[in-house]
Amino acid sequence: MRGFELCERRVRLSGRHDQHRLKESDTAMSVPYAPGDWVRLIGTPEWGVGQVQSVIGDRITVNFEHAGKQLVNAAVAALARAAAPTADEAT
Repeated sequence: MRGFELCERRVRLSGRHDQHRLKESDTAMSVPYAPGDWVRLIGTPEWGVGQVQSVIGDRITVNFEHAGKQLVNAAVAALARAAAPTADEAT
């Protein structure tokens, strides 16, 4: 067995891996977005604004103007609220 595989096996057998997982009920309340909200992904202005499609725990599916549908992990990436695009911006 290679070192990584052995280490991974020990962690799995000891149960420590599961001790550090958050329960879905712990994360569901931490995401302040709901389907229909307009957001921007901080650090990627070229994607434009996007509309939240679904929220499951920390995973948020957003349909961005210039990047299409993306799955964003809110525990890793930061979203900011944005105004809905106007008809003038769409053209």
